[in-house]
Amino acid sequence: MADGAVTKIIIVVNVVVFGLQYLLGPRVENAFGMLPGPAIMPDGSVGGVAAGEFWRLLTSAFLHGGL
Repeated sequence: MADGAVTKIIIVVNVVVFGLQYLLGPRVENAFGMLPGPAIMPDGSVGGVAAGEFWRLLTSAFLHGGL
């Protein structure tokens, strides 16, 4: 692999996902199940990392709310 290829791939993924969030708005957040607040869902159940979805700790680093 070329020098810095992984870094360049991560940057591209960040830009693409940010663009999708910007263009599609809440649809992207809903599709990925991103919670806007506490992990307590409206029906009283637990969601997100509290429910064992530990990948959210990593994937949240690639999703941004704005510039």
